[in-house]
Amino acid sequence: MKMNKEQFLKTEFGGELESTITAWDDALSRNREDKEVLRTLAWCQAQWEVYRMAIKHFYGVEYHFTRRNM
Repeated sequence: MKMNKEQFLKTEFGGELESTITAWDDALSRNREDKEVLRTLAWCQAQWEVYRMAIKHFYGVEYHFTRRNM
């Protein structure tokens, strides 16, 4: 059974991935000289690497995204 994006994001895995990306995006918008922001950025990067590997392993998909300033 194939899952669409909305269904995937409703799973625990998808929801946690979305939360990580949202936290990462928020941290990127903040002062990067703040040590707490730097820790958050490092944590989000590490989490993303795990998610990226899991998505490739379980779904066979290499996932990339870009961030655009709005």
